Amino acid sequence: MINSYQNTFDSNKNLYSKFTDTNFLSTQNYSNNNSKPKIKYYNDEIEIKKKKTKKKFILGSVGLVFLGAIGFAIGGKKFKFPSNFNTENFKDIIENFGNNTNNIKDECIGRIIDFIDNKTPLKFIKKGFNKCSDWYRSNVHKSMKTKFEKAQKAILEAEGGSTPEITLQNYDNVFNNLNQGITEAAQNGKLTTKELFNGDKGKIKNLWNNLIHPLSDAKIANTVKENANIIDIPESASEALKKAIENYNKIQQEELIPKLRDIAYGAAPSDIVTAAIPIGTFGVALAASDNKEERKSLLLNLGLPLFPTVTMPILGTIFPILNGIKAMVAGFAVGSIFSSGAKLIDNKLNKKTANEN
Repeated sequence: MINSYQNTFDSNKNLYSKFTDTNFLSTQNYSNNNSKPKIKYYNDEIEIKKKKTKKKFILGSVGLVFLGAIGFAIGGKKFKFPSNFNTENFKDIIENFGNNTNNIKDECIGRIIDFIDNKTPLKFIKKGFNKCSDWYRSNVHKSMKTKFEKAQKAILEAEGGSTPEITLQNYDNVFNNLNQGITEAAQNGKLTTKELFNGDKGKIKNLWNNLIHPLSDAKIANTVKENANIIDIPESASEALKKAIENYNKIQQEELIPKLRDIAYGAAPSDIVTAAIPIGTFGVALAASDNKEERKSLLLNLGLPLFPTVTMPILGTIFPILNGIKAMVAGFAVGSIFSSGAKLIDNKLNKKTANEN
């Protein structure tokens, strides 16, 4: 009888062991501290602190990406000569504020890089960022060439012959002269803190007043006037010619010149730093995740939809259409598509695994 009970016990003692990696019915295993399951308490202060830290990193990464997208959407647009500024025009105020804050941010990061280059042995950092700036310029040169020359062709077709008032310049000459002139103007007339507070209305009012004026554009206005191929519309011009000239001028003032201005102030290193911070913050949040499923959920539902917006300034140097609000919307759209595609693939893989099991 005793043997019968013993046999029954031996055959069923591992009945519930499949619910854990270790058979704790074994006295030897249970006595081993390394084999015991980790017990988590809902009021564990370490766990609570870890969750709060993770939430801060997640919110921080989302906030930084969102602010970066908004900044890119309103900044880095349209060059305007200072005389064209109208304080009653809300659009002018927003664009000038965006351009100035964007260029000030780029300038500050550039100064930090210069400090590192001058005071530390980390010379490779500035060299790397300079190469990135050269890559930006190369992208802009290539991406704008066809569009620029197509606009010139439209003017020639619309005028129907020679018009003395219109002189079209070679694209490479315009680009190189503008690039050199804007770069020198930006380097010789760097934005300074003192300059931002100049005026007689008090520091805060002076700061606001300076930021809503074309501060950065004023520094490059002379070289733009000398080197850009802005065409005055002849009084006798047909509607087709007017439209062609307006488009040609717009390409220079809203795409080519602003891009060269931003690169001259240090857009390339600034974009890299701006992208690296939220990506690094999100990486910390992923590392703090409790398990593989939580990490996957964060990546699919938050990471993929948001991070393409960080790359929009870089892609904007390759594709001129990716400017401002359009770039921000495109970033979220691309991210959403990637996220949906990844979720679809993940679901199919999970179903296939479940069927095989």
